[in-house]
Amino acid sequence: MCRPKDPEKQDCSLCSGEIRESKNMFFGTCSYDTCKLYGDCYYSDLGGVFGDKDCLPKSAVGCTYSTKEDCVGKPDAEKDIKVDVTYENGERTGTTNRITQQSSDYFSFGTCKWQTYTDMDGLSQGVCIKDADGDNAPDCLED
Repeated sequence: MCRPKDPEKQDCSLCSGEIRESKNMFFGTCSYDTCKLYGDCYYSDLGGVFGDKDCLPKSAVGCTYSTKEDCVGKPDAEKDIKVDVTYENGERTGTTNRITQQSSDYFSFGTCKWQTYTDMDGLSQGVCIKDADGDNAPDCLED
């Protein structure tokens, strides 16, 4: 498959849902591996336009990766973002606020962090967030 090098001409939606069904059956079902063939695209299973999976353009991803490996890298080389910052009573105090380590995420944004939490059933879960200010809270929340 030939894909345009110009990101403006890449179309990740050709891999997803109803659009793919009507326009491009060459690769069959869209998957993690085939999504990449359409350009700077990411296959997300966090919920999409046409169901529970979608092939998204880089501009729509941010740090909303589906897996820990995509968020912070392979297990032997995981890197969360690290920021030179401390908080006291919710206020930043006496630090540089510089990013001292970038994350090893899929698109190399460098601002991703994998956070674990316990769900309502007591099971450990994880989520990838953007945390460029080092406050351990997502920088970008959907409305």
